[in-house]
Amino acid sequence: MPSSVRVKILAAKDLPVMDRTSDLTDAFAEVKLRDVTHKTDVCRKSLNPEWNSEWFDFEVDDEELQEEPLQIRIMDYDTISAHDAIGKVYIDLTPLVLDEAPKAVSGWYPIYDTLHGIRGEVHIQIKVKFIQDINRFRQSSCGVQFFSSFCVPECYQCHALLGFVEELVVNDDPEYKWIDKIRTPRASNEARQLLFSRLSGELRRRIGLKALEARGNSVVGYRQRFDLEGESGIVVRAIGTIAYLAYSSPSPTAVPLPHGIHESPSPQLTPTDASTGCDDLRQTTVDPE
Repeated sequence: MPSSVRVKILAAKDLPVMDRTSDLTDAFAEVKLRDVTHKTDVCRKSLNPEWNSEWFDFEVDDEELQEEPLQIRIMDYDTISAHDAIGKVYIDLTPLVLDEAPKAVSGWYPIYDTLHGIRGEVHIQIKVKFIQDINRFRQSSCGVQFFSSFCVPECYQCHALLGFVEELVVNDDPEYKWIDKIRTPRASNEARQLLFSRLSGELRRRIGLKALEARGNSVVGYRQRFDLEGESGIVVRAIGTIAYLAYSSPSPTAVPLPHGIHESPSPQLTPTDASTGCDDLRQTTVDPE
């Protein structure tokens, strides 16, 4: 089911000098999501351009929202030759579709170039209108939260631990494709960088689907590893523990649990247990189907 993503490019600062004759830059921005690209106007002769662009609109499915990063490329405009790349920003949109998350974000993001490093910052506003696909055959897992911590995150209460989960994804390495012999080092680096982001999103989506199948809503202790295996490709592995977590407000109220999951009284913590700083993981039982 399509969701709406709106992006506005406000300004940039501390850009590098791209025109040696004027010691300035004619900058513009390209905003891309999946196969749709929008461009701002060119801001002439400034290292701190202000575009205050219109809102650029995109429509994406749940699956694309999880796997495809929002790409912002800052370019230097050239009349005669090809435009020069200043740097790029990749933004993962999945945190904006969580239940407790704000549906809009605004801030300064570092502009990164794979050859020269950080080259300034860009001010971006993003709004997401998420319409979740309730089809039981859907391939997205939007709403499942991932935590690298092995303890229950602060402000959450664990009602169930539902088991270990693992997944892997394999893909060809773009640096070993024939086209890599004719493209520039920057283009080669960016192809790999984009692939890493997409594979990471795909892996989280698959892990999230397994969490939903187990009637969980979170994955704790999440770990992800990339293995570069030359001509054999890129292997991405992930592991974690499926959990059912509930947000714990200052005035806790009863939280409904999924069908088949029952909470048993939590055991008493010893002083040693309490000193670990980890929240109590309550014992649970899960009814078989």
